[in-house]
Amino acid sequence: ALVPGLDQFLASFKGIRLDDSDGLAIEFWQDAGSLDAENAIVTFWPGSFTGADAYNFADAAWHNMAPMMRGAEADLFEFTDEEATANEVDRINMIAGPSLEILANELAASAEEGFIPYAATLGQYISAEDAATRYANLAEFARRYGHYYIGNGPYFLSGVFPVEGQAVLSQYAAHPDSSDRFSGFGDPAFPEVEIDGPARVTIGEEATFDVFIDVFGGPYPVDDIDSVSYLVYDANGQLAAEGAAEAVEDGLWQVVLGSDVTGSLSEGSSRLDVVVVSKLVAIPQLSSYDFVAAP
Repeated sequence: ALVPGLDQFLASFKGIRLDDSDGLAIEFWQDAGSLDAENAIVTFWPGSFTGADAYNFADAAWHNMAPMMRGAEADLFEFTDEEATANEVDRINMIAGPSLEILANELAASAEEGFIPYAATLGQYISAEDAATRYANLAEFARRYGHYYIGNGPYFLSGVFPVEGQAVLSQYAAHPDSSDRFSGFGDPAFPEVEIDGPARVTIGEEATFDVFIDVFGGPYPVDDIDSVSYLVYDANGQLAAEGAAEAVEDGLWQVVLGSDVTGSLSEGSSRLDVVVVSKLVAIPQLSSYDFVAAP
């Protein structure tokens, strides 16, 4: 079952280099690339970086994998459909069915024996006391919630009802991320731009315009703004000047037109265009302000 994914992985894989001289750095070398940055990073969850997904139950802890490994070794159930079909047993089900009794028995045996998988290696990092605590915690989790599917996310599976076809997720209060951490991505943070300044600009004299940038009813943080640029058009519709506005504080930027710029304006109606580019959204926002250039 894993061979096709492994073959695909080996076709482009070149090597892995570990450097623990300053923390841990992992270099992963392969010929395959990705056009999407989020897919260009290789992860090292069990089985995932090979593309084979040998363990396909999302995030895992060793102490809930141990009863599964023991049951699979005894051919009581299997990890893959292919193995289960070949051995005429069920595929592992961590939340319902006959697998639950097997998991309970193997968990009890693991706790009684102080079983540590791959003890020659993991025994250097997992003590007998740690193993006993983990098994006890898993047994209590299963007693309380009726399954063995533990995770590490902001929610956990607190109820399983196979007959009704329902499941209940509950918030994990101790998760380090607050429930509103990513709420800022719920709505696009489009800048709301308003320009204020003199209605009449004297040709040859400096003129200052305030650019107010808000988002969701408050000032747009300067750190979230990529650029604020401006264009000045004279009475003939010709581009007279362009440049970058200066940040004053969150939500406030300024465009200062020097005497050299206003001195080049033709007498009549002129226009100041301001283009705001945010770091949070890809669409720039444009605002315009009309003023009269006069002697």
